[in-house]
Amino acid sequence: MSRWFLVSCLSLASLVEAVLWGVRSGPGWLLLVALGFFLSHFLRWRLERPGNAWSNWLWLGAAGLGAAPFLYHAELVHWLAPPLCFTTLILACFYTVALARPMEALTTTSLCSRGSAGQAAHMATSQFPRFSPSTLKGLGMALPLLMLFGLLFLQADPGFQGFLTGWLGDWRFALTRLLRWALWAWLAGTIWLEARFDANISSPQRDGTGDAASWTVALQATNLLFLTFLGCQARYLFAGLAPAGMTLAGYARHGFFELCLATLLVVALVVWVHGATYRTENGRGAVLASQGLLLLTFGLVASSTQRMILYVQHFGLTLTRAYVLATLVGIVATLVLCCWALAQGRSPQWLRARLFLLGMFSLAGVGLTNVEAWVARTNLARKEVDMAYLRGLSSDIAPVLNGQKELLAAVLTHNPPRDWREFTWSYYSAQQRKQADL
Repeated sequence: MSRWFLVSCLSLASLVEAVLWGVRSGPGWLLLVALGFFLSHFLRWRLERPGNAWSNWLWLGAAGLGAAPFLYHAELVHWLAPPLCFTTLILACFYTVALARPMEALTTTSLCSRGSAGQAAHMATSQFPRFSPSTLKGLGMALPLLMLFGLLFLQADPGFQGFLTGWLGDWRFALTRLLRWALWAWLAGTIWLEARFDANISSPQRDGTGDAASWTVALQATNLLFLTFLGCQARYLFAGLAPAGMTLAGYARHGFFELCLATLLVVALVVWVHGATYRTENGRGAVLASQGLLLLTFGLVASSTQRMILYVQHFGLTLTRAYVLATLVGIVATLVLCCWALAQGRSPQWLRARLFLLGMFSLAGVGLTNVEAWVARTNLARKEVDMAYLRGLSSDIAPVLNGQKELLAAVLTHNPPRDWREFTWSYYSAQQRKQADL
């Protein structure tokens, strides 16, 4: 390896940090996804690696997550989409460069293995330039001089002080930026080393080692508990009644999140059991028991959905309730995928990788959906409208505000973009709509 390896990693890290500097909305993230796409495919071409179609799904998810903050102004989107976009982008870069079959190795190959991380650290330390004793002594002598004259210049010119303060910020922000810069460089070096030394990683289909008969008994007992619970649910909720001493709305709210958590735990349990009993003796019984548990879990999802619908009918729709309903849709898709994979006899690796893709595309789909407009449309159709809550939303609700100029002006004053780096198409469209109404 030559010294250009270190220079390339540090330069790429500087470029990534420059793109993300102060960026909260979509332009920077879309640019970063495009940059990663072209660089990773160029590196794959230079290494003469065959392309693969599956990694394109990862790129599609990264592009969707990067576009979500560009399209919408909702605060939650700007909080969740960037880290999800970055995670998906790193996986897309790695599996584009390093692996020919990324989906088969997605859940078994570590991105930053201990060997590659050690190689990256050794390469970085060995490639640092060697300074002579005179140079080191001169740098040490320059430090107090720079501090002395720098303080004098800060006191002499408020413009210079504002420039340094705006660029560096306080010491904690500068330290965070330095740590991020080092992280980007390490990830770039790790992906390169993984691609160069571990390109022919295979992912054999491993059989399970668990006791299928014991798992079958445990799952059948769990199925009996689920069946009893659903029978109790049918007596109250599905019949439109509530237990004594409780209102229907209170009963709908009570225990909702517990049911959602139970549903997610069922999915994790089924995936675990499938991996432990795959192609083992008596494994068919465990598969049938798992399928029965998944079918009963559909009843839990129906109960949770009915509870939330009743609660929305009584108190209206909020962002939290809207995202919960979207989560229930994703859970239904997850249960369907698990049932289909078990029926087709798919391997545990196949199922885990597709569950990851399903989760990624579900998050991207929610991010690309104007959830706040849905919330506003639902609440404006009610007899009693909580205008104070609607004023606290973002400009995403502008398309459903038919002639309500005061509400449109209120949402435009809420969390406006500070400069071009926080540009969102939603806010721009709302401003155009406001000018057209004048």
